[in-house]
Amino acid sequence: LNSVFQSHTGQPMEFRTPYDHSQTNTAILRPNCTGASFKPSHPTIQNWWNSGAFSVPADNTFGNCGRNLSSVPGYQEVDLSAFKNLSFPSPLNENTVLQFRVESFNAMNRTNFATPASTIPQPGCASSTCTDFGHIYGDVNGPRSMNMTLKLTF
Repeated sequence: LNSVFQSHTGQPMEFRTPYDHSQTNTAILRPNCTGASFKPSHPTIQNWWNSGAFSVPADNTFGNCGRNLSSVPGYQEVDLSAFKNLSFPSPLNENTVLQFRVESFNAMNRTNFATPASTIPQPGCASSTCTDFGHIYGDVNGPRSMNMTLKLTF
């Protein structure tokens, strides 16, 4: 029997504005923090972060939010496998082995969510690209996968 267990907390996350409000051609696109909680009391895949906790800075200014204020969802996965070797003599060789092997990846069938959208919406924008802040659009590990194998060694 074998098992592999992976577990880690989510990576820190940077929040961004949709464009360079400071007009300095830098990669610093931080929003303003309003003081509200970044995460709702019960986050969902449609609302992982509270959009009311951020605002777009005025033109020619930097946002006041710091770095790594929140984190993405954590990751946990269990992989299991079992092997059975059967040894027997055969006409081909005195040491023939038949191995039966069962492997299960993501054995607990746990969904590990992808990174939520982290660009805050621009005021007045109603397109779908502006309203996806805090939405999670998928997973990073896929469903349970099982393999069964017979291997003959002679």
